[in-house]
Amino acid sequence: MHWLSLPTHLWTLSIWTDPIFFSALSTEIQISLQKLRKGGVLCGDDLEVTPTPDLLRECEPQREVDVIFLRSGQCVHPGVLCAVGQHLKGVVVDNGHWRYLK
Repeated sequence: MHWLSLPTHLWTLSIWTDPIFFSALSTEIQISLQKLRKGGVLCGDDLEVTPTPDLLRECEPQREVDVIFLRSGQCVHPGVLCAVGQHLKGVVVDNGHWRYLK
């Protein structure tokens, strides 16, 4: 059975460490949110800073690029920042790792 065919609201944990480009991670987050039960955790890596509206605007044009330097000098993965910032409100960022409680 393919994981996409599993019933919704079944998972308690979903971990994403591979996709760093917006298009791939955005899709995987949307699918995971359907599969994740209330109280489940979605987490991943490569998120160096907590997404803010200003950072999302700065990163949006380069969301399919691997790594960029922000105006502040901070190095980030713009695809991860944009995907997480667009789909997950209240995400916790710690040392490059992120988690979201549904």
